[in-house]
Amino acid sequence: MAKQLARHDIDDTLYVFLQDNSKKWYARFQLFGKWHCKSTKQVDKEEAVAAARLLRMEWKIKAETGTLTKSKRFRDVAAKSILAMEHELAHGGGKVSYKDYMGL
Repeated sequence: MAKQLARHDIDDTLYVFLQDNSKKWYARFQLFGKWHCKSTKQVDKEEAVAAARLLRMEWKIKAETGTLTKSKRFRDVAAKSILAMEHELAHGGGKVSYKDYMGL
């Protein structure tokens, strides 16, 4: 398991840290009571801090608009796509091929 070499707290719900197995900084932030960890893809600490703030803002916007992808498993992506297609068909939109995609 990787060890944390350095840590820089930005605020109570956001910090960046450096691990011994990477030269790039990681951001760890809390949204709606749950902690998330993402790579900032930055080697410089100051650039990593700016990238971490941007990452947190992007994730917050995606969570509020319902576009945050929590899983990349095929089953989860397919279920989300089927819900979206059913919603469009129920409201008079969509394509005829949606029924084929959903297996109806």
